[in-house]
Amino acid sequence: DDQNDQDDQNNQNDQNNQNYQNYQNYQNDQNYQNNQNDQENILTAEDVKNRNSNKLEWEDNGVLTIKEGITTIGEKAFYRCENLKEVSIPNSVTTIGVDAFGFCGSLTKVKFEEKSQLKEIGKYAFGNTSLNSVTIPNSVTTIGTKAFMYCKSLTKVNFEENSKLKEISANAFYKCKKLNSVTIPNGVTTIGDYAFWGCKNLRKVTIPKSVTMINKYVFQYCKKLEEVIIPNSVTMIDRYAFQYCENLREVKFEKGLQLIKISEYAFDECTSLGVLTIPRGYTYF
Repeated sequence: DDQNDQDDQNNQNDQNNQNYQNYQNYQNDQNYQNNQNDQENILTAEDVKNRNSNKLEWEDNGVLTIKEGITTIGEKAFYRCENLKEVSIPNSVTTIGVDAFGFCGSLTKVKFEEKSQLKEIGKYAFGNTSLNSVTIPNSVTTIGTKAFMYCKSLTKVNFEENSKLKEISANAFYKCKKLNSVTIPNGVTTIGDYAFWGCKNLRKVTIPKSVTMINKYVFQYCKKLEEVIIPNSVTMIDRYAFQYCENLREVKFEKGLQLIKISEYAFDECTSLGVLTIPRGYTYF
């Protein structure tokens, strides 16, 4: 009887070991399959170099369509693709990686398909391109650092209705010299340092009530900016925010002002500033 019990125990152990091994094999197969699927959904620089027809559709005139199913345009995927002129991005893409289209000097047009699921435009994603205009899908929550830096042909930035955008990161539109107007969508809470620095043709900017702080250097050297309305949600205007806005003639503060501090040099060298409308009862100055 003792021997039979021992045999039963050994058999049970063997079965448990086999079950565990089967489970491990299944997990490994699943992980492998998941990794394969992930790789199939990511567009890499290698794919672009090899003109992977499963992921890309090129036309001879520099027009490119990224195929449906791609979820990530990887880091430096199209970096310095000088012949790329237009690109169509499917609604399956959720992330555009760091430097994805950086230094594509001939790129003038990017089209996002309807019902885009894009969440993040990465750091320097379209930096140093020749985009004329861009419409940001309403699904985007973050425009990364330097995302459109040095886009010297960019005249217009549009945001789709019902935008979910929360952050325009530092230097996002740095030195976009031809940008002439921008309406920042309501819901944005952060406009990073230098975000619109040196946009020397920017005449009009609309700051939404969701913004609580105007960061340092944000609009410095926006030399053609003529009027600014500060929403009553803003509690601080940081240093040098509007410095050297030489054509700034009027600054209006909305009623119900919550402003706590205007830092040093915030409006320094605004030599045309003639009207500063401050709500009655505000005594900070």
